[in-house]
Amino acid sequence: MTARITIERDRVDSTQDEIRRHFQQHPSSGGFVWARADEQNSGRGRQGRTWLGTQGALMISAGFTLPSELAVRPFLLPFLAGLSLFDSIEEAGGDLQRCLLKWPNDLICVRKREGETVDFAKLAGILCETQGSRRMIVGWGVNLTKGAIEVPASSSLLQERIFNASNVPAPRELASRLMNRFEARVSDWLSQGTSFEDLFLREFESRHLTPLIGCTGDLADGRTARIVGLAEDGALRVRGEGEGHDTKVVSGAFTLKSHA
Repeated sequence: MTARITIERDRVDSTQDEIRRHFQQHPSSGGFVWARADEQNSGRGRQGRTWLGTQGALMISAGFTLPSELAVRPFLLPFLAGLSLFDSIEEAGGDLQRCLLKWPNDLICVRKREGETVDFAKLAGILCETQGSRRMIVGWGVNLTKGAIEVPASSSLLQERIFNASNVPAPRELASRLMNRFEARVSDWLSQGTSFEDLFLREFESRHLTPLIGCTGDLADGRTARIVGLAEDGALRVRGEGEGHDTKVVSGAFTLKSHA
């Protein structure tokens, strides 16, 4: 999978919807299709949350088709997408010492950890969707520099946390790095299959999840649980208060607590 189509827009409703429209108009399109915009007014995050963006942010999405044997495992895409973003920022000269990928789809800056709680700010979010049974659409929203829309208190800017005003990359530059990194990781997944899955899950666990072991969060049913580790299939292993067994949770079923 080497072909690349890049769609550049000044303004869109959503870069992910731009990808969907491309596939509707070109159903036989192969390789990677990318869409980047300077502004978007109807972007979305997990659980239907709105994500707006202006020229201080990187808003970009990728669409591609997986073979049937891997298309049944789309839950692994957030890991590939997150690790690719982390690689790209590091390659651009970002200081990521205090940054982690919060399972399964946020880049955060850890300001302080106190016992079972962690004070963190969100720097970027990732949303993975499917179109049909085999087509995948991945969207990234990265807070680079302050634009016209105010960044919430729970979020922060790469310019404030890991770059400075003189070396923060422009959206187009970071986009180029991200496209190369993500395509390389997906291509490795396509060629190596399950053996590669184990490698990148262990990479995610050792670099990003281990520092949060023991931190608590809320389960979808309202119970409090603490992080224990990562399951072989990429699910999060947690343990409820007073429970003697682990529970596996999937995306959206666990919210990390913060005292920010």
